Amino acid sequence: MSQTESAYGLGEISSPDNATVDIVFVHGLFGNRRSTWTSSSGNFWPKELLAKDYPQARIFTFGYDADVIATRADQEVTYGKIESHAVEICNGLVGIRGKLDRPIVFIAHSMGGLVCAKVIVSGATVSSEDNVAIVASQTRGIIFMATPIYGSDLAIWGNYLRKVLGIIQKTNPNHIKSLGDSEKLRELANTFSEALGKREAEGRKIGIAFMIEMLETEIFKLNKVWIVKEDSAWIPGRGDRSFVRANHKNICKFASKDDEGYKMVVGSIQKFLDMDVDSKPKGGPVFNARTIRNAVGGNVSGDMVAGDKFKGDKFRGDKVMGNKMAARGNDAEDDDDNDDGF
Repeated sequence: MSQTESAYGLGEISSPDNATVDIVFVHGLFGNRRSTWTSSSGNFWPKELLAKDYPQARIFTFGYDADVIATRADQEVTYGKIESHAVEICNGLVGIRGKLDRPIVFIAHSMGGLVCAKVIVSGATVSSEDNVAIVASQTRGIIFMATPIYGSDLAIWGNYLRKVLGIIQKTNPNHIKSLGDSEKLRELANTFSEALGKREAEGRKIGIAFMIEMLETEIFKLNKVWIVKEDSAWIPGRGDRSFVRANHKNICKFASKDDEGYKMVVGSIQKFLDMDVDSKPKGGPVFNARTIRNAVGGNVSGDMVAGDKFKGDKFRGDKVMGNKMAARGNDAEDDDDNDDGF
């Protein structure tokens, strides 16, 4: 990112005249608009790879002050920041797009996924003329990369922040207020799942893909931490689940089209765009995340396995029962010390 380029708000990567979809990248804690999506070889893949594979896509990266959480890590501040960033990204998109009837796909790393989830939740509760509602209504899909979206033990939210803040910033974990009992974060996880179910019942399904890290992340060459474990990285029954042989930092960095994680992204985008959003499912109740998880005991069939089928610009992951095959690639073993976000 150049010295004159703002680190915050929406930055445009590609803007074709005949755009048919808007793709928006949202970084996570301590990340920024460029380094989060740049491989160790210097490949900024939203521009160097995705813009070429999807020339009809208008591509943005969204930047926000993710570092502030490190200095004000209590329940209300953390939740409040998620909400304000959700409003900010929607205001920016509507300011650029207006009320265009063009689908939006979000690609989010880490806590950036919580911002995207908040967009959908808030969009269901405000006036249809509100910018958040406008963006939520046009959202066709979200790719969550190592996002602590939900866990059976809600202390995972607090554990996640304590690990990052305590190790990355060398803050004494005992001095950080626990986020494990946050009622508001519990509400965000459940209402997001419920909003997804409602949208599907209405024939306006939002495609969801969860990409799960399989390697621990080395911090300052001193510690290895599994930042977001499988149980907290997906909502059973609410989307495709993919396993990536990468750590938390590198799950969002691709050096080439051959990286399996990149194929997952391309396949998910294409699946979202191919969805028949006008057809309603056949009846049935709408479950929330807790109901689904309890019903299946935390195990759901339909895992996505990378590298099965990749033809042209369309990738289809085969569905298998309980298969946890890990994809390879994404500079998985390369733990650089760049400040590229968590």
